[in-house]
Amino acid sequence: MELRTEVIGEFRECQWHALSTVQLLTMMLGRLTGIDDANLSYSEKLYAKNTVIRDGWKLCGWPKKIPFTDFNSIRGGNTALCTLLRRWRKGVLRFERATPEDIE
Repeated sequence: MELRTEVIGEFRECQWHALSTVQLLTMMLGRLTGIDDANLSYSEKLYAKNTVIRDGWKLCGWPKKIPFTDFNSIRGGNTALCTLLRRWRKGVLRFERATPEDIE
């Protein structure tokens, strides 16, 4: 019974944090760019145009097994989103300055 409670508690925490992953990435982009209403686009074309070229930042450490797309479209639901959050907490998923090569 104790293990079940721990698993359920972990799921609920993970679910809450997964939903906030979008907000976390958006908030961090806003801080980096100085744009209060910054918006991180999840289509590759808009991400490249807005985040990399216009804002000068790139998101590094995104796992290959999770497609870079709108979070509502990611298969695996909370499990995939929790993976992203864990990577963020460990510093694996992070924003870095875009290089001139990234911008070309």
